[in-house]
Amino acid sequence: MPHFRDVADHLRRTDTEVRSLDELLNSVLDAHLARVGTWQNDDMRRISAWAAIPGHPHPRGQDLRHELRPHAGSETFPTWLRSTSVG
Repeated sequence: MPHFRDVADHLRRTDTEVRSLDELLNSVLDAHLARVGTWQNDDMRRISAWAAIPGHPHPRGQDLRHELRPHAGSETFPTWLRSTSVG
């Protein structure tokens, strides 16, 4: 019977070790998945930021476009350019 007790004891230790390694592996997998989620979130923020740039032009750019449009009776020169021209 001592032989079977040794086998049972060895089996219990092996079972405990396997369960411990399984928990450790699950923790590592969860940590990796959380890290991947963070990377994906950062990527989406960057993509969204770059996608939003053309949709919302800077106010100075709008003013400049407004000034560059020909006004009624100003031929084809913008008003600010015509006023600074020599001649």
